Amino acid sequence: MHSVSLVPEWRGFGLGALLAGTAIRKLSGGARAAVCYPAPLSELTEAGPDDQGDAGWDKAVAALQQVWARLGFEHFRDGVHVLDLSLVTLDEKLGQLRKNAERYRTAQD
Repeated sequence: MHSVSLVPEWRGFGLGALLAGTAIRKLSGGARAAVCYPAPLSELTEAGPDDQGDAGWDKAVAALQQVWARLGFEHFRDGVHVLDLSLVTLDEKLGQLRKNAERYRTAQD
């Protein structure tokens, strides 16, 4: 995966972490670890932050770190986070996220 983005209307329900984690599980194919650098998508373009000390930027990074931590990613160094795929942590975390997402299902389902 290069990046993960969810339209604003679907944010706040835990779906981003659930979908990203499910993709990691499906795509891991025997990999031992997954690595990510939680940062706003603007860092991946030419228009990165003007000032690394910007409070808005720091807040966004902190929020993204919390999202990835829901999957079991842990800070390694220099903003890089690692998930050991040999542990059952990802499966457990995905189960919790699925259970939480079920709360938002409508009565129509």
